[in-house]
Amino acid sequence: QTSRLGFKGTEDLGGGRSAFFTVETGLTPNQGQASTWDNRQSFVGIKQNGIGQVALGTQYTPIHTAVAATDAGQQNNLIGDVIYATGASSTTSGNGSNSAYTIRTANTLSVKSDNFKGFTAGGFATLANSNTTQTATTGGNTNYNGFGLTADYTWNKLYVVAAYQTLKSEQTFTTSEPTYWTTNASSSAPGGGVNTQDTQKYVGATYDFGVVKAYSQYVARKATSTLNTSNYLSRTAQQIGVRGNFTPN
Repeated sequence: QTSRLGFKGTEDLGGGRSAFFTVETGLTPNQGQASTWDNRQSFVGIKQNGIGQVALGTQYTPIHTAVAATDAGQQNNLIGDVIYATGASSTTSGNGSNSAYTIRTANTLSVKSDNFKGFTAGGFATLANSNTTQTATTGGNTNYNGFGLTADYTWNKLYVVAAYQTLKSEQTFTTSEPTYWTTNASSSAPGGGVNTQDTQKYVGATYDFGVVKAYSQYVARKATSTLNTSNYLSRTAQQIGVRGNFTPN
């Protein structure tokens, strides 16, 4: 897993209401960057029991959260994983991406419902309007906006989740043809696009047989040029897997 250092906490406000926060940075001491702040998550929120919660800050996207619950490799950068295909850290812009989907977004407002008879639902909106030139970005270009939705259902040992998110990045000062994913020189990880509409979909399911747990995943991504809609890149991937113990331990 990616090395990280994080802090989180909750405060009971009474009446079934609580406040919470998370602050997390990536650590790369082997690259001599232990002192560099790598914003993985940083948000605050309010939760009301029986209704749901709302949070504001740099947060994981609905698809990334859905993958976390339905990935046999548990997002541990396993070789051969086509859903969580490439490990990628965030940058000072607060956004991160891998080949299959966007991992996190900055300036994000998220909502999530409480569990109602096995169902939960949620969504997010991100607004990062800043007409300035960003440097060293792997996502989160200027005027980077979007939204997403997610819903899941749990029935006994079956879990099913679906998520959708669409993100638009624009650099109005750019007149050349867009590049859809830039490259981070340090990690060669694909990042966010320039002047693109990036739409991502995900469906996942798990079933716990006791001896092993089965996983099924599907992801689709299409990044279309906002300057010329006939230019686009698209990717789909499917994956099944199982996870279990060789011994009881």
